[in-house]
Formats: sequence, C-alpha cells, structure tokens
Amino acid sequence: MNGRDLRHLQALDFRVFLVHVFEDGTYMNSGLVGRKYVDLMRQLIDAEVSSLLFMVLGEIHPNLV
Repeated sequence: MNGRDLRHLQALDFRVFLVHVFEDGTYMNSGLVGRKYVDLMRQLIDAEVSSLLFMVLGEIHPNLV
C-alpha cells in the first residue's frame, strides 16, 4: 500500500473498513511487524478513511500500541 492507495481509500465511502492487525505473536508471526508495517498503520490512521475499524485476536502487538 502506498500514498496513492490511501488517497483511493479516502475517496470511498465505506460502511465499515476493517483492518486485522497483528497480535503479540500467539497466533501470527509477529516478526512481520517492523518499521514499515508500523508506518503503514500510522498512515492509514492519518488518512482518516471513513468507518475505519481495527481488530486483533489476542493481545495487540506491543509496537502497535
């Protein structure tokens, strides 16, 4: 995902835009949560996409708190 993708998301009117985020490693490979992923999550939040919701199974990854 890049800036252009975020602009496209901003232009759409979602009833719900659900993002499944990484948890602390119990169920998913938490090694994939690096600086690039954290930056992407920040950009997504800052883009103010309509009806943005986040979900996590278990405890959220500490780098995302």
